[in-house]
Amino acid sequence: MSAGAREARPLETGATAIRNAIVRAVKGDPLTQEPGDMMGPTVKGAADLIAQDPSAYWDTSCSCVKGSAYGQHSPRIFPIPYHPK
Repeated sequence: MSAGAREARPLETGATAIRNAIVRAVKGDPLTQEPGDMMGPTVKGAADLIAQDPSAYWDTSCSCVKGSAYGQHSPRIFPIPYHPK
């Protein structure tokens, strides 16, 4: 395996998989569309993600992260895909 390559893992499905995907996602990870209401797991995953860097916040005056223990690389800054119904 080349440097930086990750081992392929099977795609998980279900509510727990959605929550885990939000918390542990890495850019380039595949997304799996899930049927049903995934609001609960999504909210829990977002709360878990926020808890990783609780003092971070988005400062609109500079369009940047402030108060983060990770500098400008807070785990809270993560694109979440949105698709309207």
